[in-house]
Amino acid sequence: MIRDPKILKELNVNWEQVAPITLGLRDDPALKGRDMEDIARKIKKFYFNNEEITLEKEEALTDLYTDARFLHGIRETALELSKHVPVYTAMINYKRQDYSLLGLGFPELLGKVTTHMDDLQYLYTGAANGPDISRPDDIEFSKGFVKVISSFVKTG
Repeated sequence: MIRDPKILKELNVNWEQVAPITLGLRDDPALKGRDMEDIARKIKKFYFNNEEITLEKEEALTDLYTDARFLHGIRETALELSKHVPVYTAMINYKRQDYSLLGLGFPELLGKVTTHMDDLQYLYTGAANGPDISRPDDIEFSKGFVKVISSFVKTG
């Protein structure tokens, strides 16, 4: 999206109208009746410091859409489930340098981001639809990660 000059211009010129649609804000029952343009301005201030969205702000845009389209749903699900059972969430931010599921479509992001399912390669052989880990730092991270998960399973 950010690499298409036409879309990038549209995003900057019409942010207050585009953001509520692309972020799904209008579909969120918790926001019903709220001023969507005001919310869009607050989002732009938080993620972009009210500056123009450019290629250099690609990571901030990725963070924004990840938060809105992925993490928000996880949070809402965890909160709902926690009404009935204990819930524990975790986030992995270890960045493997030579493979990521996201890197299949965007090789320039290798070593820069962690994406959905990247954690599986540190728990199971052949689990990430790519080469198994072999670099010493990846193996070390995997051992520590397995230890944390195992400890949690045993002791909560």
